[in-house]
Amino acid sequence: MRALGKAPYAAPGPEGWSDRAADWIAPDRLPERLEWCAGLAGRLRPTLPPLDHAADIMGPTVRPATLRRMAVALDDHEALAILLASPEFQQR
Repeated sequence: MRALGKAPYAAPGPEGWSDRAADWIAPDRLPERLEWCAGLAGRLRPTLPPLDHAADIMGPTVRPATLRRMAVALDDHEALAILLASPEFQQR
């Protein structure tokens, strides 16, 4: 969370971190978010193909565009990184 600019227990107020997209998705933070998604995907040991995980995790909310991009990923880790970085996954 520190790498994403949202250190644990360091929210600016008692209500915690904002849930507004504008407060989280800033152009200068985008590279860090993508690197974080890729790093997490590289540490995961999936038990199912990534497209199956997408269906299990996101159900009907996963967009067809995300599934198409995952289907042409170079490997399972890249496909998982695409899922983690997708707008629908990162939406609250």
